[in-house]
Amino acid sequence: MSSQRNSEPETGKDSVKPFPRSRDAILEGLDYALQPITDIGTGVVYGYEAQLDNGDCEDAPTIDELLDDAYAEGFLPDLEASLFAKALSRFGKLRTAQGTKLFSELTDAISDCRRIHACT
Repeated sequence: MSSQRNSEPETGKDSVKPFPRSRDAILEGLDYALQPITDIGTGVVYGYEAQLDNGDCEDAPTIDELLDDAYAEGFLPDLEASLFAKALSRFGKLRTAQGTKLFSELTDAISDCRRIHACT
């Protein structure tokens, strides 16, 4: 079987259409999965962790690459605020989440004042 795999032509990176990396494209392309945080002994759900997901697109860059691009272009703090609003919206629509908490990770761009020009 391995000979069949090797006989197929390889696709080079040059033939792949680049994934759009503007703020709006990243915001549209990333979504959240809400992972329940559960007491394993009782089954009680205490909250949900919002986990970024870039879908199943084979050619999509990793989430870290997209966030690195957003940082390099100077819109990471704005992107993170918009992504958090997206997570809040999804969390608010989840009926089983009533009375629970939402947890989300942020990059150090929010806490690192050297990266945020408005911080003084």
